Amino acid sequence: MSVRLKDVAKEAGVSVSAASICLRHGEGFSQQTIQRVRSAADALGYGAPAGPRPRTSQRVGLAAIVLNDDPQFAMQCGHTVEIVKALSRELTQMGMGVAMLPSRQDTEGTCPYRCVDADIAFFLAVGELSHETTALLRSRGIPTVHLQSVVGGPVAAVRTDDVAPMRELAAHVMSLGHERIAVVTQRSGAIASVGLSDRLDWRDTTIIHTRDRLRGLEEAGVTPVAVYEARTSAVAAGREAGATLFTMHPRPTAVICLTDMLAAGVMVAAREAGLSVPEDVSITGWDGLDLPSLAPHRLTTVLQSGAQKGMLLAAFGREVLAGGHPRPFHVPQHVSIGSTTGGAP
Repeated sequence: MSVRLKDVAKEAGVSVSAASICLRHGEGFSQQTIQRVRSAADALGYGAPAGPRPRTSQRVGLAAIVLNDDPQFAMQCGHTVEIVKALSRELTQMGMGVAMLPSRQDTEGTCPYRCVDADIAFFLAVGELSHETTALLRSRGIPTVHLQSVVGGPVAAVRTDDVAPMRELAAHVMSLGHERIAVVTQRSGAIASVGLSDRLDWRDTTIIHTRDRLRGLEEAGVTPVAVYEARTSAVAAGREAGATLFTMHPRPTAVICLTDMLAAGVMVAAREAGLSVPEDVSITGWDGLDLPSLAPHRLTTVLQSGAQKGMLLAAFGREVLAGGHPRPFHVPQHVSIGSTTGGAP
């Protein structure tokens, strides 16, 4: 029978959450408590080792792709799929296999980065755990390449400026006379608090691209009548958000979505509510995806290339593995006005 984290906690006389922290970094606990927990783990043969397991210097032919969510949820986002497909194709051509890993440890406190054998890790996760996980991987001699980055110092990173395009997109919506503007946002932190809110505070947001897009809205002067936080960037989540927003009285005349997938779902909800786009409601997105549920419209959105990001990440990876230190590169984005925005009714 396998040893569980709660067994370690019981043996050490601490809570499960305390045991998890002591096995990872121990922050906030005394050295005596940390040592007691780690000794209990060693004595019981718990699967997560007390410290990082060093890797050998020999190449293993594997690259880790670190995602914000568990892969089954992260791969519902069309833009993420574009990035992963391009990056995986390039890595395959380099003779490397790919392992997709979640950025968070599981409920038992298991941390895959303590034992994964990889030559390099690509961070598509741009949240609050990047510092800790990056430090852990680097302590084991595994270099990292990042999409965006919350990690200080010289970091190989592919970046975007999401503030300015969102500011421009929001200004376009307001120029059409819209005052009742709702926002459908992606997850803002480690755990999604799904549903409606009347707040739009990018300072509380730990996911970089979400934070910067919300900041752009604030800088444009948008005071939303409602904010809906979706669990994932998926059409189904956008449809759920739209169904909620369109029952408001008075309802929003414009909905700014932080991804095209969410916007496509809001479009579906608008049709189901008997609303015409853009005559009754204007809808915007972000990514530039070609989605069947948007037809016959061309979405007003911010264009960016997931394929370009994936190829750039791979190119950075080649340089890092060769001992180089590539400088961060900013991928251009621009607003594209489609047929889903019009004058306020």
